[in-house]
Amino acid sequence: MYLEEVHGNETGMNLHQENQNHGLYVTTEGAVLAFRSESGRRDRVHFNVHSNQPTGLGGTATPVSRWRIWESIDARNREEAPLFSMGF
Repeated sequence: MYLEEVHGNETGMNLHQENQNHGLYVTTEGAVLAFRSESGRRDRVHFNVHSNQPTGLGGTATPVSRWRIWESIDARNREEAPLFSMGF
């Protein structure tokens, strides 16, 4: 899997802002995906993209509003369509 982050105005040092509009964060541990809980409440479950393990956001997480996932970096380089895109 290859994840491409497209940083915008929302992404910057110390701009930690967890809200319902962001599903990807950049942390000191790497990229973290945020999922809403099944209960529909504001609770979220966070997974580190690289380790595929549950994690927290920590105080330095910054949101990324636009991102895409490809099967591999080779698929991206071949300009194949992404498997998933957010914010485009």
